[in-house]
Amino acid sequence: MGNTYANYVVIDLGGQFTWLDCDQYNSSTYRHVRCWSPKCKATIGGDGASCIDCKEKPHRPGCTRNTCAPSSYNPKTSMFTVGGVGEDTVHVSSTDGNVYLDDENMRHFTFGCGVKDLLSSLAKDTVVPDCELAYIRLLPSPSEL
Repeated sequence: MGNTYANYVVIDLGGQFTWLDCDQYNSSTYRHVRCWSPKCKATIGGDGASCIDCKEKPHRPGCTRNTCAPSSYNPKTSMFTVGGVGEDTVHVSSTDGNVYLDDENMRHFTFGCGVKDLLSSLAKDTVVPDCELAYIRLLPSPSEL
């Protein structure tokens, strides 16, 4: 994801959008999603007016006073957190286990910034220690937004 390649753990908790832990996230291709923008409205619903103020330290990457801010939810612990929405390029490779099949770059992949605490109470072996992100649910492709 972004300008560096890494392997990530994928988890579907039935949430409304994709999120990742942005505390250590650093990418030159990351861009925040602005409040009231069509993408913010599609991500959080309503008028897209929920914004994050970036007062927390450390700041999320690309956070501004105009960053779209949905909440993330872990249904197992009933924990909510609020973070900014961003977009970046995701590099996806596929294989049948033996042979490389396809390679794709998805530009403008949209995700929310959450916190690792959202992963609490999941099965012990569900998450690789120090994993960089956990997906809740993928958004529709950008052409569907």
